[in-house]
Amino acid sequence: APGAAGSLGDLAATQPDVYLIKNATVTVECEDAGKASETLRASLQANNAYVSNLNEFLDSLGRRTITLQVRVPADKFDQSMLSLESIGKVLNKQVSTEDVTEEYVDTESRTRNLKKTEERLLDHLNRAAELEDILRVENELTRVREQIERMDGRLRYLTNRVSFSTISITLQEQAKAEPVVPTQSFSTAQEFTSAARSMLGFLQGIWSLVIWLLVWSVVYAPLAFIAYVVLKRLRK
Repeated sequence: APGAAGSLGDLAATQPDVYLIKNATVTVECEDAGKASETLRASLQANNAYVSNLNEFLDSLGRRTITLQVRVPADKFDQSMLSLESIGKVLNKQVSTEDVTEEYVDTESRTRNLKKTEERLLDHLNRAAELEDILRVENELTRVREQIERMDGRLRYLTNRVSFSTISITLQEQAKAEPVVPTQSFSTAQEFTSAARSMLGFLQGIWSLVIWLLVWSVVYAPLAFIAYVVLKRLRK
């Protein structure tokens, strides 16, 4: 594809030897996640970066957490990472680099060879006279073109990943101080009421016990009398 070839040529001019895919994960603590997000996006847009994904979460304490996935031009990666320190305290930072030079060069070489094969097949197709030969060449030409499309797609993907680094950013607000609950003032009336309720509960418990003993006396009184008689005879 002409457009892809041009972008690949531009990329090769800037990075002729090594093709690297850079990814980063950063967690930043800030006072206001919403304002920090706006400041960050303004800074990233100035570096020709863009936000590819954004999520916002509010917990039970009212603290907001915003996660962003940002695509940054590879030559602005370090500058963008430094700009994160200006919006809050960086709690965690992880950077990974993947070298895809070998795959890139190999895919590009295979694509060139397949395109040369395509040209030869087209030449055979123009010179073929028999229907059987024409069909055979067309089938092979279709297969080669499918491979070229796959290779071109892979090259475009690698070009994009190399040209634009990915930074996953989590903006989390600081823990908010909870209001101090004042100590409860002493109240004589309230203490008296509590003591009276406690006494009433105690008396009710004793009266309930007496009622249970009276009701069950028809059961345990005869048993107690029999036990008394048996023990008295055993003593004699």
